[in-house]
Amino acid sequence: MSKSPFSKAEFLPQEERLWVNPSEKRLKVSFAKASTLQERRVAITPEGVKQLCQLGYEIIIQKDLGLHAGFENHFYSEAGAEVTADEKRIFSTPFVVKVGPFTITEIDKVSSDCTLLSALQIKTKKKLYFEKLLDKKITAIGLEFIREGTDHFPFVESLGEISGQSAVHIASELTTHDDPIRIVYDVIHYGVPNIPSRYPKTSSIALNALVVSFLLKLTANEGLSAGFLNSHELQSGVYTYDGYLTSNLVADWFPLPFRNLSLLTL
Repeated sequence: MSKSPFSKAEFLPQEERLWVNPSEKRLKVSFAKASTLQERRVAITPEGVKQLCQLGYEIIIQKDLGLHAGFENHFYSEAGAEVTADEKRIFSTPFVVKVGPFTITEIDKVSSDCTLLSALQIKTKKKLYFEKLLDKKITAIGLEFIREGTDHFPFVESLGEISGQSAVHIASELTTHDDPIRIVYDVIHYGVPNIPSRYPKTSSIALNALVVSFLLKLTANEGLSAGFLNSHELQSGVYTYDGYLTSNLVADWFPLPFRNLSLLTL
């Protein structure tokens, strides 16, 4: 009878090896409340918080972030987040996420060298906005700029689908909410700029799926630079990085010097 090449210890049941965060320092991410009119959507749900916390993230939620979307404060705290009303605490983290654009006042509050993830809405911005980002060497990622492949914009398409489906239902109503219509040449115009905010919970669930995915891709490779290098879709979303403007679109819109992101992250 041949002798087994395995020892007795190797035949015994082994402990399961689970994935752990390779970094000794937990990544701290805060989620700020919207500051724009009638914005009810949020970028993270309690389920998203739970998923990130299980992977070693430290999540900080601004108090009352998700009330309009049906997510009360205790839902977030029970999922593992810290819920605080302290704006200084929210804007002092190295990574801040928000649905709508950050205001100039909020940019003044954030730490230098931090990373901001939000929609940009470039047509509402002035040159000073970008100069402040560059002066503080802030890395800013525009949700609407993030591209998959050559012509797939997940943020725009996801919320656009909600807008398209809701348009039919809205048209069948013309009661009004805060007088959102006007009649021109006998045609009723519905001019609300943020239709998905009318359905905050559905929109927030869609945003959560995208934002959690982006965060995991950014931080799965031991640092933001590696995250950018390994994700072309995230590179497409970055418009300022370490004091440089990295978006052709913004550079064309405002007379500011442009640098290629791939050369800055070598």
